[in-house]
Amino acid sequence: MPKAIKHLLSTFAGMTLLLSGASQADEKNLPEVFQGYDRSSTYEINYDDYTYLLRASVLNAGRSSRAIAKSGKAKTGTRLKANINKLTALEGNRFLYESFEKDEHKKHFRNISESLQKVPSEVPLKLFSKDEQLAYWLNLYNATIIAEIIDEYPIRKLEDFITDSDSPLDEKIITVAGEKLSLNDIKYKIVPEKFGYKPVLIYGFYQGIIAGPNILNRAFTGETVWDELDRNATNFVNSNRGTFADTKKKIFRVSSLYERDEVYFPNFDEDLNRHILQYLEGSLRYDLENAKRVRTNISNWKIADVYGTERQFGGAIANNNAALMDSASRADQNLDRDSSGYGNINLTVTSSFMEQRAINFGRFSPEMVTKLKTIHAEHLSHSGQVSITDIESESEEDKSDEGSN
Repeated sequence: MPKAIKHLLSTFAGMTLLLSGASQADEKNLPEVFQGYDRSSTYEINYDDYTYLLRASVLNAGRSSRAIAKSGKAKTGTRLKANINKLTALEGNRFLYESFEKDEHKKHFRNISESLQKVPSEVPLKLFSKDEQLAYWLNLYNATIIAEIIDEYPIRKLEDFITDSDSPLDEKIITVAGEKLSLNDIKYKIVPEKFGYKPVLIYGFYQGIIAGPNILNRAFTGETVWDELDRNATNFVNSNRGTFADTKKKIFRVSSLYERDEVYFPNFDEDLNRHILQYLEGSLRYDLENAKRVRTNISNWKIADVYGTERQFGGAIANNNAALMDSASRADQNLDRDSSGYGNINLTVTSSFMEQRAINFGRFSPEMVTKLKTIHAEHLSHSGQVSITDIESESEEDKSDEGSN
């Protein structure tokens, strides 16, 4: 396990959930401002600006064909060879990091992150449903990590960025309701404590690498968040990034992501096997069930850009990226709601749009803010409390927990 995560877990060593290996949420371990939810709430946070940016930036590759990339042989005009991971080189959605090198474009995702951080200052999170809160935390995490990676770009590999003991993921760069948080705080403390240590949650956290869960080309919403997580889990498990069978040696390989996120698998071997089988399709189910060993050693730390960090090589890597884009184009024709519209990407137009809307984007209409604050004040009046943290203290799980993983 990476040093950064070990350090983080030691910080949370007193948590009864971790000690017991339970999978249920116990948000009492969280700051009070993050506790509580309104089961009946129909209020939603607006992410139109974030979705607009994602649709302009994400190249959707569709379901994996499990194709193996060609070797990086040099072609005429160059003696340079691309050192690629053939198993996973054609896998996963790509993000156009190479289009965010100008300062005028770099700020967009940072503005989204800063805007989302202000949401609980406008309206307490506990006035929203549990699903709406989950969508909020995933969107905040992903917008922020994209902004951080954009600041680092061009960078070829992100292993140190993700796993170092002084990883940027451990820096307290986020402030929500007065609480300073790191990205790892969100992933390993807030989300699992609030929503349970459900393995499907790990597919909502984008890592910026080829062999990680896909970044979607739209924001999570409370209405769709669990379906999106299931879809992302299915896509990941049924790809070379997630699983691969070495039938000759009877070794079943799975992503190193699972080892890094082992806190979501209290009884690691048993829980991981059960989780993979829940989503795995086809003949690989037989391969897993009959494998002599399962090894968590599938990795590809290369940044999930389209061509920017490989353009100097030409040759096979150029062909591989062309193959990826062709695949994505075909996927777009079949998946209208996932269509990234690669040919329509225009960050100049996007920049103009974001100048008008992203920086001071209203997540709520004035009427909604007034109504929510009125409801909040009324509750405080009836409860005789003056703390904004004394909202509903339901002990039973939200309906979303019943159907989630």
